[in-house]
Amino acid sequence: MPRVFVACESVALAADGPARVAEQSAAARRALARAAEHAGLDAYTLSKTARGAPRLDVAGWHVSLAHTRSLALAALAERPVGIDVEDLREGRLAKLQRYFEPDELARLGSLAPRELAALWSAKESVLKLAGVGIEELRLVVLTGRDGATFRLLHRTAPRTVVHREFDSHLVALCVDAAEYELGWLAEPARAGGPR
Repeated sequence: MPRVFVACESVALAADGPARVAEQSAAARRALARAAEHAGLDAYTLSKTARGAPRLDVAGWHVSLAHTRSLALAALAERPVGIDVEDLREGRLAKLQRYFEPDELARLGSLAPRELAALWSAKESVLKLAGVGIEELRLVVLTGRDGATFRLLHRTAPRTVVHREFDSHLVALCVDAAEYELGWLAEPARAGGPR
C-alpha cells in the first residue's frame, strides 16, 4: 500500500511582499524535510516542473506543497498527490461561490463559507495532483460527497479528496490511489495534530 506523509509548519509573521513569500516557501520546505525524514528519504532535491509544480528527484516519490499566511504544508507520497489548505478565518471565503456551477453548489449542500472553502480546496488539490494550473478549475466537478470526503471528476478521471481541520485551517488531500497509508505529522510545537 502506498505511503503518504503530510507535515504542517507555522509560517512566521512577515511583512507583505517578498519577505512573506520567502517565509511561506521556507515553511513549506521545513514541512517537506519533516515528511522526508519520516519517509526515510535521506537526500532529495526539490525542483519545479515546466508548469511550476514542485518535483522531487527521488524515483517513486511525489510532492505537493501549500500554504496560507500562517500555515504551510507538504504532502510526500509514493503516488501522485495534491494538497491544499484554506484559512477558515479568511473573510474572502464567502466570495468563492462565484467559481462554482449551480449543480455543484446543490451537491455541496450549504453555501456557508466553510463549505465553499472545502469545495475550493478540494478542486485545488485535484489540480495540484494533475500538475495543472487554476485555468482548469472549471474542469474539476464535484459529483458527490460523504461528509468530509468529496468525489470529483477532472476531465475523465474520478478523484477522491479527504478534508481535515487543523488549527483553524481546512486541509484537502487528493492521492492517486484508492487506498493508502496516511501519516499526519503535526507541527512539533503543537499538541495533538489534525482532527
